[in-house]
Amino acid sequence: MDGIVKVLQDGISNTMGPVLDRASIDNVALLDIPDHPNVGDHGILLGEIAFIRKHLPRAVLHIASRNTFSDRLFRQTGTADVIFINGGGNFGDIWPDHHAFRLNILDRFRERCIVQFPQSISFSNPDRLDETKRRIAACRDFHLFVRDERSLAFARAQFDCPTTLCPDIAFALGPLPARRPSTEVSCLFRTDKEILTSKTERVSDCLRASGLTFQTGDWLSEASRLRHIHGVMRRLSKRRRTAQAVFRHGRTAFQLYARIRLRAGTALLSRGQIVVTDRLHGVILSLLLGRPALVFDSLDGKVSAFHRTWLAGLPHIRVVDEVADLPAHLRAIRTASRGSDSAEAVAPPAEAVAGQTANEVSRT
Repeated sequence: MDGIVKVLQDGISNTMGPVLDRASIDNVALLDIPDHPNVGDHGILLGEIAFIRKHLPRAVLHIASRNTFSDRLFRQTGTADVIFINGGGNFGDIWPDHHAFRLNILDRFRERCIVQFPQSISFSNPDRLDETKRRIAACRDFHLFVRDERSLAFARAQFDCPTTLCPDIAFALGPLPARRPSTEVSCLFRTDKEILTSKTERVSDCLRASGLTFQTGDWLSEASRLRHIHGVMRRLSKRRRTAQAVFRHGRTAFQLYARIRLRAGTALLSRGQIVVTDRLHGVILSLLLGRPALVFDSLDGKVSAFHRTWLAGLPHIRVVDEVADLPAHLRAIRTASRGSDSAEAVAPPAEAVAGQTANEVSRT
């Protein structure tokens, strides 16, 4: 599976790299980073830092979550050559606090270069969509990257800004080391509001009936002592004397916590020979670990949309519509896992990335 990982990793550089082809970028800010235990968001953060360090190795990087950002940081953020906004699946109204913070950044720094790392887009509230359209239209230099073709079509129809298809930024991490499996199937299922239907018990019954060993769980629980780090950073960011220090030097603490969360998540996934999940980054990290994965869709359809865009040609990564279909998919994926990636399996995403980069549409 390393072939498709390399294709998508290169696709990120080929697609986002040209936006950074400017005379001088010495100072950048990365905003709305995660300050919660969700492993997928920390994989995104580490991918973003890896991307920035690869393409802007000498730039000073300032970093803030929506809870550590304050008016005290307005002037320093306003001098950044590029302001990056964290990627993921919160562009829209499913996670309104994050999107409200995004709109605030677009409004306050509309004259600066703002780059939105790859997102999935989902709106159900017309008023929030209209507000988003107005904020984007007012920006002088806003670049929107999306991670699936459904979001691309929506954004180009609705927003007045350059919009580009790009793989999820977690692929910038490249292949990850996997532990030796301890069971046949590792199940990772959502327990938050993006869950489409609860399926843990039905999947467990299905796997038990198939005679397979398995373990189930989610990756939102946190046992590390460093779980308190974000509370400390939030308190420091509220103080006049320490807010600037958190913005400029807090990256070390945020990055350390992100690495611990990523290790916890990859340990959970790699304990199984096969992963069954309904989390998008359960699939993405499985791919980086070299583990086959079966995936159910999420509430907003972002999992199936991402799969159709980038992974549909891979025999090791399959979308499951119903729990009753799981045994057949398990048999197919175990058969496919005896082989290896083919050139044909990785060609469609490579063509998609190259074509999108060459034909980026700007609506100005």
